[in-house]
Amino acid sequence: MTRNCIEEQILGALAKWRNGTIAPSVPLLKGIRINSVEGLYEGFGIKIRYRTGEMKLSGVENFTIEQLSVSAKNLEASGTVRFPVLMLTSDNYNLNGRAYVMYSLKGSGLMKVIFQNTKLTLGTKLVQKGTVYQVEDVNLNFSVKSVQINLEDSSWPINTVLNSNAMQILESYRSEMVAAAKDMLKQAINGHLATTIFPQLLNNAGNNFCTITLSALRLSNV
Repeated sequence: MTRNCIEEQILGALAKWRNGTIAPSVPLLKGIRINSVEGLYEGFGIKIRYRTGEMKLSGVENFTIEQLSVSAKNLEASGTVRFPVLMLTSDNYNLNGRAYVMYSLKGSGLMKVIFQNTKLTLGTKLVQKGTVYQVEDVNLNFSVKSVQINLEDSSWPINTVLNSNAMQILESYRSEMVAAAKDMLKQAINGHLATTIFPQLLNNAGNNFCTITLSALRLSNV
C-alpha cells in the first residue's frame, strides 16, 4: 500500500512508541506502571475492602491496528486497535471482608489479571494552540472477550466468584478505566505533537485534501 501525507507520520510515531524510541515525554508501552488503588467492592454475595500495590500492565506493545482513518483537512482521526493479551499484575494486594454475611474473607500476595482479545476504538481531533497542535479530548471505548483473575492466597470463594462474574465486574469499572486510558493517551499524543508535528505540515496536508484509510495493518511490517 502506498503511504502518503500524515500516514507516514502516524505509523512512524506508533512504531517508535512501541519500540521505546519515541520522545522522552511519551510514556513507554512495555510494562506500563499504574499507581496502587484501593476501594470497596460489594456484589455476588461478597463484600471486600481491597488495596493493591503498584501495578504493571504488560502486552500493550503487541498491538495491531485493525482500522485507521485520518482526515488532514479536518484534523480528525479515528481507529481500532486490538491487543491479543494484556496482563495486569501487582506484587502485593491485600483484602478483607465477608461472604454470604458470615464467612470471613482474607487475601494477600500476588495479583494477576489477564484480558484476552481487547479491542480499543478511539477518535480525536486536533486543535491549534499557539505554535503547536494539541488533542483536547479523546473519544474512547473498549471491549474484552474474556478476563481471568488470580489472587494468590485468597480465601475461598473469592477467585471463584471473581472469575465467574469477571465481565460484569469489569463493566462496573468501565468509566474509571476509560478515564484513565484517555488521560494517558492525551498525555502521550500531546507530548509527541509538541515536538514533531508542526502547523505547516498539517496545513500542507489539509490543502492537498489528504484522507487515508488503512485496514488490518500490523506495525511489525513497518
